Amino acid sequence: MDGIFCTPERHCLVRLSCARGKPADGPSQRRLPSQDCAARARRVWKKSLATSAGAQDAGIMAVVPSGASAALPVRLQTQFVVANSIFFETWQRIRRLMGGSLSGLASAADMRADGRAAFSEVRNRVTSTPVGATLVRVRAAVEALVEDLLARNQFIEKPVHGHPAGEILLSFGLNQSGRQSSCKAILACINQPQPCSRDNTIRFGVFPCEKDDYVSLAAMAELFAPDLEDLWTNGINVAGVTRPVHMILMGDYSSTTSFDGHAGASCRIPCGYCCCLARPSATSKKLLPNYAEYGTMQDDSRAARMPRTFQHKAEMAALYSDGPLATFVDPPGTPITLSYKRRPLMVFAPQDIVPMLLYIALGVSP
Repeated sequence: MDGIFCTPERHCLVRLSCARGKPADGPSQRRLPSQDCAARARRVWKKSLATSAGAQDAGIMAVVPSGASAALPVRLQTQFVVANSIFFETWQRIRRLMGGSLSGLASAADMRADGRAAFSEVRNRVTSTPVGATLVRVRAAVEALVEDLLARNQFIEKPVHGHPAGEILLSFGLNQSGRQSSCKAILACINQPQPCSRDNTIRFGVFPCEKDDYVSLAAMAELFAPDLEDLWTNGINVAGVTRPVHMILMGDYSSTTSFDGHAGASCRIPCGYCCCLARPSATSKKLLPNYAEYGTMQDDSRAARMPRTFQHKAEMAALYSDGPLATFVDPPGTPITLSYKRRPLMVFAPQDIVPMLLYIALGVSP
């Protein structure tokens, strides 16, 4: 239950909380903690109303029903309820405890109407297929996010050497979690504080899946890859100005290699950034005429003698357009494929694939 502590000097909003009682000993007592909490809330509320007049006359302090909640837009209240998974019935109980219509909190009917209006907006429209659900227009959601950052003066210009000025940096990643296993497609705008924090990201796709293998990722990518490539190619329009978009892929090693069409950790060239070999062997020396140019992982920091290139990945996308390496009658060798065995679902430059450590740092850094 909330209240405003009013003093002659200032006004501040504080929260009055109820401590839970001791754990229930039996089935008949399981509801006692919640009942005790509600009773305490009512006692605090009645006491505050009874003492407010005398305290205010004395010029010391008054506790009154929270009038600040009346200034909260219905949309903000709806977002709070949805983000915290609060049922409308629970919200209405809170509203009744705070004084009903006098509390300034929206009714369930108003919030449902506002929710329907929000879902009908272009940036929030969703379409579903047997594979999963995605936003109808990812572009509208990204443009709305950037416009909001500019309006709140939260947009941070982050120029990248060799890239055009005013570029929007977007990170794309997949998150597999939830009670019912599902994969969430997420976009984050790097041009803001804490870009990978949950509240600052756009969840533009949800796909039920047991694991994030290449087959599952390929089915998902058919739905969202065209929209992301359109953003990447044509940029976004913000306040009448077209801003270029630069996109990076974020995730752990397993998911990024699967998405990239790479053979993974057990292959001959496991690194996604350079062509260093996993280990020196007689077979590798025989297979690769210019073996010395590759280097091995045992070389440590000196291993990156032959970096991977965007052009080579584009060539692999064309090579595997009709099927993976296993379907070739005369498959090309490792010097040609560099351990790519499938078509990349989206062609990211090697330097645009960000490992998980940086992904975590962006989520918690100021």
